[in-house]
Amino acid sequence: MEDVNLNQRTRKNSLSRYIISMSKNKMKTIIVIGGGPAGMMAAYQASFNHNVILLESNAHCGRKLLLTGNGRCNVTNRREIENFLQHCSRSCRFLYSAFSQFDNYDLIKFFEDNNCPLIEEEDERMYPKTQKAQTVLDIFISLLKNRNVVIKYQTKAIDLIVDEKKIIGVKTDEQIINCDGLILATGGKSYPQTGSTGAGYQMLKKLEHSITDLYACEVPLVCQDAIIQTKELQGLSLQNVETSLIIDNKIRKSSRLNLLITHFGFSGPAALILSEAVSQHEVSKVTKTDCNLAVTHYKLDLDKSQSIAACLKQIQPKRWRDYLAAQIDFSLNLKLHQLSKEQKAVFNSLIFDHRFKLQGTLPIEKAFVTGGGLNTGELNPKTMKSKLIENLAVCGELLDCHGELGGYNLTIAMVTGYVAGKNF
Repeated sequence: MEDVNLNQRTRKNSLSRYIISMSKNKMKTIIVIGGGPAGMMAAYQASFNHNVILLESNAHCGRKLLLTGNGRCNVTNRREIENFLQHCSRSCRFLYSAFSQFDNYDLIKFFEDNNCPLIEEEDERMYPKTQKAQTVLDIFISLLKNRNVVIKYQTKAIDLIVDEKKIIGVKTDEQIINCDGLILATGGKSYPQTGSTGAGYQMLKKLEHSITDLYACEVPLVCQDAIIQTKELQGLSLQNVETSLIIDNKIRKSSRLNLLITHFGFSGPAALILSEAVSQHEVSKVTKTDCNLAVTHYKLDLDKSQSIAACLKQIQPKRWRDYLAAQIDFSLNLKLHQLSKEQKAVFNSLIFDHRFKLQGTLPIEKAFVTGGGLNTGELNPKTMKSKLIENLAVCGELLDCHGELGGYNLTIAMVTGYVAGKNF
């Protein structure tokens, strides 16, 4: 693993925690709704030019952030911009301008400069050296505190107060807070228990913004095949296999990451990566066609003189191997060169194209990421500001921009948060 170190920049300003309306000095008051990575980055950047109030519905910020990377927090990915965006949705071309201001390499330096060196792991994924998401959250909270950002916890934004295409305040569950500008960073619709309830979409709709179809990304897959329903294979983690999504007998996407078999279907990195294509297939209004998961044992060392039993011995874990062996209705002592045409077809299908029929995905509330969101054509890509409401900026998962598993989504959240806050 490679170390990827810091200076802390702070400047005091005198916003009292009791001020909830426009300040007496010339600085404007900006409200940020949402204390996730996008909202915290936006609040920090905006605080250099304005008084900032951050509204967070939970008892603390970053609840979803703490879950990322199994609690280790895959902060970003080191890929070059072109390669990076190839791992993101098509709509992420919108992000070129944002990345020209602050990209994944700037993000790495941002954390280094704030005493959080990152280390590089497989597939250029970057994690905090501490291997703890809490480290990342602690840095943001410290920076916000040093910048005198007012964080109002357990405060729900109920409605936006608009006057002549300008937001002049936010109605919370306790009071009305006046503002000169608003940054919306409420998150998507996935994992609502972390605060991402989809409320931001409703606020945007009331402002006459358009929202594209929402769908689940990075979500487990559902399969009702008999072997799954019996739970015989529950808990198995398959490694050294290639998992492919087959729709209309065409491979739509493949992954060589681990596949976890569950009581309802499939999870683990491979399933999460393939899930977006499954969700899009469900969302599309076309005639339903079969959607299958195919497992290929691509690392087998086969020799025609080997017996079927010898070939299967290379497959792990044993419970999976025993399951495969039970599907063969001819002698396992037969050597590969002795197999009939029909027997070869059975063996090849079992080992190199073992299919499960998918029923879809778990609901979006069980997903890690929301696909779809605010139509990015309605934002200025250089500022993240609305083209409809002059003092509104939107960032993070609310946007119709998302990436694959691997640090892409956190990067998008923090980059768009940076641009939204910096350009206010």
